[in-house]
Amino acid sequence: MTHTTPLKIGLSGTHCCGKTTLVSEFNKQYNTYPIISEIAATFPKKSRTHFPTQLQIMDKQILTEKQYINTGFLSDRTVIDNLAYCYYHYTTSENPDDLSTQYSYATKKAYLHLYHNAYDVIFFITDYFPHDNAKHRDLTSIESQNTINQFLTHQYTHLTNYVPVVKISGTTESRLSQINDTLNFLMK
Repeated sequence: MTHTTPLKIGLSGTHCCGKTTLVSEFNKQYNTYPIISEIAATFPKKSRTHFPTQLQIMDKQILTEKQYINTGFLSDRTVIDNLAYCYYHYTTSENPDDLSTQYSYATKKAYLHLYHNAYDVIFFITDYFPHDNAKHRDLTSIESQNTINQFLTHQYTHLTNYVPVVKISGTTESRLSQINDTLNFLMK
């Protein structure tokens, strides 16, 4: 299937849920959208455990998505994922009170981006795999996966008025089928 209308598509989910694999497989089958690779991976692993770096990642995500506003894109993570990681590092920092203003700023920035039609659809991957302790990961616990997933779940229950959020799960093939069905529906 070829999607002719350029859509802005975001893939969302906690780490180790298969977003990058799904982006790769989608691109192999359709090759119709510019791919926005995981922005966090362009930052040194050690720096990603700090809240200020998470804000930089969000800024870069927003700037990159704006470059493709007219051509559409498929993004490996969304600004809400960025906000989830800001939240995680904010709540697990030694001095969260010192970061409260910055976290409020990050929340406003993320939602402002969303309100300006950042995405035509977000696919939220609800299931995830046990952490594989891959060298490129900066978070290694099931607790971090659960916290990020719970944050995303909460956010997406409130975002459906602004952007369609479609929960997907299962095998890569099943997820691709769910995406394809949704895109066909949106293209009608």
